[in-house]
Amino acid sequence: VFLGSSVFPTVRTASTADIIFESSVANGWLGTIVSGVGDVNCDGAHDLLISATPWDYASPNDSGHAFLFLGGFGPYPASVSASSADIVFTGESVGDLFGGSSSGVGDVNGDGCEDIIIGAPKNDAGGADAGRAYVYTCNFNQPPIAVCQDITIAAGENCTADASIDNGSFDPDGDLITITQEPASPYPIGTTLVSLTVTDDNGSSSTCEATVTVTEGQGNIAGTVSTFCNGSSDYDLAVPIDVFDSLGTLVASTNTASDGSYQISGLTSGQSYTVGIIPPLGFSADYDGQSAEVTCGNTTTVDFILTCVEITANPRTIGFWKHQLGVALGGNGNGQVDAATLCSYLDMIAGHFNTNEINQVIVYVPPTSGVCADKLQVAKDLLNLKGSVSMTSRAKQQLTALLLNVAAGYISQTEIISADGATVSQAITYCDNLIDDPNGDHEKAKTICDDINNNIQVAASVVPLNTVNIAYRNVIRPDEYALLQNFPNPFNPATEIIFHLPAAGQVILEVFNINGQKVTTLINGQLESGFHSVTFDGSAVASGIYFYRLTSEEFVETKKMLLLK
Repeated sequence: VFLGSSVFPTVRTASTADIIFESSVANGWLGTIVSGVGDVNCDGAHDLLISATPWDYASPNDSGHAFLFLGGFGPYPASVSASSADIVFTGESVGDLFGGSSSGVGDVNGDGCEDIIIGAPKNDAGGADAGRAYVYTCNFNQPPIAVCQDITIAAGENCTADASIDNGSFDPDGDLITITQEPASPYPIGTTLVSLTVTDDNGSSSTCEATVTVTEGQGNIAGTVSTFCNGSSDYDLAVPIDVFDSLGTLVASTNTASDGSYQISGLTSGQSYTVGIIPPLGFSADYDGQSAEVTCGNTTTVDFILTCVEITANPRTIGFWKHQLGVALGGNGNGQVDAATLCSYLDMIAGHFNTNEINQVIVYVPPTSGVCADKLQVAKDLLNLKGSVSMTSRAKQQLTALLLNVAAGYISQTEIISADGATVSQAITYCDNLIDDPNGDHEKAKTICDDINNNIQVAASVVPLNTVNIAYRNVIRPDEYALLQNFPNPFNPATEIIFHLPAAGQVILEVFNINGQKVTTLINGQLESGFHSVTFDGSAVASGIYFYRLTSEEFVETKKMLLLK
């Protein structure tokens, strides 16, 4: 065989051939007929058929042979023995001269692969030396190729995982293949050796092996926070629950439902966590934090019990708070509570009452600046009323003083303040609802708060006992951003927007209409950490739905509000 080239010498001798095919027996007559037969096995390479007539290779007779050498699997060595042929075609009788003629005949059966014909001119099957010709339709099935890869996957439901180790198994002939694995999915936690078998529609197959490693899956932590205070457990709760990993990193947070139940899902199993609780004002928990081992597919129960903090009720009058705020802002006299402590009380009011999910109590509205002096001035303006003012303002004045008493620990929100057993919490909620109602009895709200601030027992039936008993608590964590729902909502014409920043930074607060057009920019500047508020006045815009968006360096949130004129 002389391999083709764009540069071919004019003269080449047999000894310079690129490949020499040699008979494996003496007098084998290899080379009687040679033929290029096209691509008989459909692998894209041309193949070669060489006849030997007569031949005594396979049996002690002179039956001829033809040798098929498939191309494309080279390079072939310089010398190739006939015995190493890919396929050997053998005659049937002595002296039949099988292979006396042979040739490629194109694609006889239309399967896309070239076919071959081999003659036996002295075959006497049809009479003395009648001769025969044999056509071989060639489509050599190649077995599929199995390709595997190791897999690592986290366990899912039932602490197992479905996985395939197949990494692109295929059939060179394009035959349809079936892939099976043993053992089959799903696989348990740990490492499993898996065997993959690929079978084509001709029954040929191949196998490979790989490992499936299933890592720990997920589990849950759930429980109930119960309250026991003044002989009652009837408190609506939305207490923050935090889960920390072994490094002390906060990995999940939630708030309990109003019945005290909670669940945190999707925790990595096989790990130890610490579950913490943030008690409401006036309550203490039986544990600051509890350890919990999470196992795959299971729920670990962690319960807490909240009890009242024993506080001897000694509320301060409105006059006391007026004086403290006046002195803190540079007025005359001596104050018992310094400016920083007063600001911490105001922050507690903003955190525990303004943001409550069950009932927002928004009387003190933190200033936009977040500066302590501005906070004190807002509180002073609420308390220092002059001249003829509305009963609504008087009610807010007394409610502000009551909230300061609770924040300062002078009275507990769980304290019984009425002859029939109403609590401070119920009084705050009831008075707040009266004040928020334009047709509410604002004078009644003012009188209730005034009595509590003066440590006077409220008469029975004044505060309805069916008023929800809320365990007011801080819903906003110090290290998180928060944009609260505007209040009131719906509104006309103005509403307050309150937000919390965990750190000082650049802040933009914008209002957009239903078409996405910007109506106004309420804030665009540097603010301190803490709670902030701003008023949106809708006097100049039409009724409808509006959106307000808070943007900072690490936080973006949008909420909807409704203006009804």
